[in-house]
Amino acid sequence: MAFATRVVPVLVLAALAAPDARAQEEAPAHAAPAQQAEPSHGLRHLLDVMEVVDTPVFSRNTLQLKYEWTGKPAGASSSELTFKPTFAWGKNREFALRVEMPVETVYPSPSVGPAASGFASLTTTFFWVFHDEKGLRLGAGLELQWNTATIPAVGAPWIIEPVVGIGYRFDKWVGVTLEVNWQKSFGNLGTYLPVNTIQFKPVVSVALPAWFFVSVQDKISWSLENDDVGSLLKFTAGRFLTEHKSVVLAVEYETPLDPVAARGEIMMVGVLLSYFFAW
Repeated sequence: MAFATRVVPVLVLAALAAPDARAQEEAPAHAAPAQQAEPSHGLRHLLDVMEVVDTPVFSRNTLQLKYEWTGKPAGASSSELTFKPTFAWGKNREFALRVEMPVETVYPSPSVGPAASGFASLTTTFFWVFHDEKGLRLGAGLELQWNTATIPAVGAPWIIEPVVGIGYRFDKWVGVTLEVNWQKSFGNLGTYLPVNTIQFKPVVSVALPAWFFVSVQDKISWSLENDDVGSLLKFTAGRFLTEHKSVVLAVEYETPLDPVAARGEIMMVGVLLSYFFAW
């Protein structure tokens, strides 16, 4: 389930980025007055930021390397290293298919056991944006997480996940989104616990000068299995490292806002390096 909660957020964020801004950026110089060049550039920067939170989808494929360290009570801790290729097919972010094929290595506390590594859960996603006007963008999708892990420690059961999202760009520097999804496990669970969770994920993304950005996400989860409700607050900050924004370096910090969300976690710190490429 932990892996599933990181898969969808940017599916909504990237889909909510309007394709008309990309057309503005790629238009010839004579198509707009010189004084409009900067707003177009700023808007493009914001849309790139909204794509990068967690993992980019739809318009660009990516190779991502991510390391997470999780602090737990009584001085215990665990860490996870993930290499995640993502391949996307679609046009103008209106309708798309995405496939994720992560490989993970987990490093539990010495008292728990040795490190374990293997292919994790393959994830396929279909997403359709059905409204796009004046900065407001609405979309819906369906995600399927496959029980393909080579070892249970890096996997999850079969999970189907309908998702809807709404996003709005206030100006060229600030964008907000709200995602709602329902994760439901099915079939043979094996050694995994059942999953039946509704999540609400409001996100505020801010584009900063010099290709920097920050993002704040509150992930509210309601388990229909036991009626537990919890909230995780995550901060992301990073910078595009190349002129064409094909490489991004970012750091994350996550903290639970209540004991239910924590489930033994005090805080999480992560760093990720992403490379975007086109077919």
